[in-house]
Amino acid sequence: MSNMILPAPSVSAVPNVSAQSATLLVTFSIEHQWYALPLEAVLQVVRLPALLHLAGAPPILCGMLNLHGEYLPVLGGRSLVDAPVEYQLNNQIIIVGQMDTSATPRFGLLVDQVHDVYTCYAGQVTPLARHAASAFLHGVVHMQDRSILLCNVAELLALVPGQQQDAA
Repeated sequence: MSNMILPAPSVSAVPNVSAQSATLLVTFSIEHQWYALPLEAVLQVVRLPALLHLAGAPPILCGMLNLHGEYLPVLGGRSLVDAPVEYQLNNQIIIVGQMDTSATPRFGLLVDQVHDVYTCYAGQVTPLARHAASAFLHGVVHMQDRSILLCNVAELLALVPGQQQDAA
């Protein structure tokens, strides 16, 4: 299992915005759509290893990942977005942890590809109405060349069987 070093953050040139309103986002894709998680919630990115499949598990749970002797539930990103479930060896798992100083891994998110770390400013985000999309999506980031859907870590954690919604 090889770890991916995330590239240095890309800094967007946005006029008249203070540095305090910036957030770093890890971007990834599922199918052809880009998504993002706050960098502070991402502990690491790993290539897709063999997962332990659980009989009777909900379809959204694609298996358990042995991460240094600790088993973490892995959510299938394609199942989340109603895309055909087809994973390849170059898929990646984003290890999501508690957004505090303990850096405790909570779950993995299996995605097609992890792209980059972007700087996002408050003016680039449009909130999504709760009824307009899945509960785990809470905004759209407008970049120069694409729109990126923001994922809500607490809502993703709520989808993991047996997990408490206390990550965010």
